[in-house]
Amino acid sequence: MESPYFFILIGRVLQGIGAAGTAPIVMPLIGDLFKKDEEVSSSLGIIETSNTFGKVLSPILGSLLAGFIWFLPFFAFPVFCLISALLILFLIKKPKKEEEPLTFKQFTQNTKSIFRMHGKWLFAVFIIGIILMFMLFSILFYLSNILEDEHHFAGIKKGFILAIPLASLCISSFIAGKVIKDNMARR
Repeated sequence: MESPYFFILIGRVLQGIGAAGTAPIVMPLIGDLFKKDEEVSSSLGIIETSNTFGKVLSPILGSLLAGFIWFLPFFAFPVFCLISALLILFLIKKPKKEEEPLTFKQFTQNTKSIFRMHGKWLFAVFIIGIILMFMLFSILFYLSNILEDEHHFAGIKKGFILAIPLASLCISSFIAGKVIKDNMARR
């Protein structure tokens, strides 16, 4: 194939869509597993920090795998997904139901009520998150090209350099989670 960029881009979009589908699954699961607000907040913070730590490891691990065969990271991804699925299957126990689940109508009414009360700032946070993530990964893409083309960094060394901004994001997520947990404890 002379120019695989388009297919790589399509694959990345599909992977992004698949990854975006996990957040709506994880957040209610945490709500089902833990009942206290502090436990829920702490667990969500740990999950977000772990998610960000995965972003820190991805350029390092990806460059390590690509050092063997350039397309190996594309095959490693499903393996990591399978490992994650097996860990979830065997380690996450189904919580005991203490209350009746909401009907779909009740759920939509509650969701509408939440958006009426908090919709402006939820929408603002969502848009800010989209813009910041787009900027971060655009800069990382540009930095990757600069490191390789102008400074001749490649492989694992380039992966470590690209991990620096992501590590700061991971540390920020961890600190934000701690601050939220401390504020919840004071209430």
